[in-house]
Amino acid sequence: MHGVRLAAGVVLVLDGTGPAPGDDDVRALLAAAAPLLAVLEERGLT
Repeated sequence: MHGVRLAAGVVLVLDGTGPAPGDDDVRALLAAAAPLLAVLEERGLT
């Protein structure tokens, strides 16, 4: 199990047997999560 902190209070948990995400993976995940993080902040959920 691996976790990637997307923002304060927001962690993406990867529940699998694959390798830990590398720096490039984390950057790509952060970019992809930007709209989700905006909605979470807008709704006061972070």
